Amino acid sequence: MCSACRSGSLVGQPVLMEDEKQQDEVPAVRDALMSPRRLSRLLFGPEAEAQLPSPGPTAEVVEQTWDDYQSGRLGKVIAGLPGLLQTAQELEDRAARSAAERRGCWAVSARVHHLAATTLAKIGESDISWLAAERAMRAADESDDPLVLASAARSGTHALLANGRYDDAMELGDTASAWLSARVDDTDPAALSLLGMIYLRAAIAAARHQDRPTATSLLNRAEVLANRLGSDENH
Repeated sequence: MCSACRSGSLVGQPVLMEDEKQQDEVPAVRDALMSPRRLSRLLFGPEAEAQLPSPGPTAEVVEQTWDDYQSGRLGKVIAGLPGLLQTAQELEDRAARSAAERRGCWAVSARVHHLAATTLAKIGESDISWLAAERAMRAADESDDPLVLASAARSGTHALLANGRYDDAMELGDTASAWLSARVDDTDPAALSLLGMIYLRAAIAAARHQDRPTATSLLNRAEVLANRLGSDENH
């Protein structure tokens, strides 16, 4: 990740976008999130002849875009978000049609909206970051996968931090970590990674709230999980 993005993440501050073209892409992301079709599947439904995407190929594209995010290529991520958000909506339509693919469709939608919420929070678009986080959590609920839900909860902490709601970010982190701990194998590397990240996000919220003891406690809990993981991995 680029140094500016890394330092912004550490202190929970937005990253300023110096490229005007990158900023110009944000309205398209807003349009994708605020399309009237997103309000009710019963009212609008999928287009009759729509060729709906499959979760597998879409998941590969989403993970490639997450790699761009991790490498600090935020302009590229923002440019791709409108199309990904449209695809996520179509996956949710597919989930309503296909019981066999329902969980996978919702899980990929959650991942897309998580990416949107985190990216938008990072560049200071706090209002639509919260909207994307809500969508991520709703999709994660539908996926029936505790790891997907815990991961989506991270997007909620990003959005809450971006909106200056530090107590709420701490509460979400605490609730998500307690909920996940009770539902997963405590030797699962993915669960350890997610729990550690949730603790780190909550620690940032505590630090921004000037609560040093809580921040220190959360960092210590994250360190314990990192030691149990045993290697520098991101699952």
